[in-house]
Amino acid sequence: MKKLICLSVFLLIAVQLGSADQIFFQPQTQSGNVGDNFFVDVMYSGAAAPWLGGYDIDIGFVSAILQPFSVSWGGDFLGLSTLHDTIMVSPGLANVYELSFSSVSDLGTLQSVQDPFRLFTFQFMGLAPGTSPLTFDRVDLSDGNGALFSPAGAPAGSITINGPSVREPAEWFMLIPMLSGLAFLRFRKCS
Repeated sequence: MKKLICLSVFLLIAVQLGSADQIFFQPQTQSGNVGDNFFVDVMYSGAAAPWLGGYDIDIGFVSAILQPFSVSWGGDFLGLSTLHDTIMVSPGLANVYELSFSSVSDLGTLQSVQDPFRLFTFQFMGLAPGTSPLTFDRVDLSDGNGALFSPAGAPAGSITINGPSVREPAEWFMLIPMLSGLAFLRFRKCS
């Protein structure tokens, strides 16, 4: 009997862990060059009744490597009537929030057909060589009834910026005839 109870508890925990909600970056890692634009989707998975009704998320990054450029909002998973904005809290920290005014039943209709779904897309521009981690510094989620909860998982991401490739400037090739002429005059003077 004890084995059956332990097995039941274990299976219940495993099922709950398997269906846990998560917020994540997609793609999780990217790389490119200085001046390139990078698009990072912030995704949510595991929506269930009473559904997702809003979010307030702080995203951390290295401001010497990445410059935030713009935010575009996800689909209609929160309904058509929402309040949303982006605020630069400090260099390297952006706050993005959205709140739905839809009913729990409307949220269920919109969210039950898609998993995962995109909350928003953050666009960055590469400023300098290096690797900037992307972190969820704070994640507050609310359900359709306004109750706050936290996701079970929020893995970090990263963007690596490569330095510009080093090329010989055309001016160096223009110096060759001039240096050859100076070498010829010096050789002639010495003879």
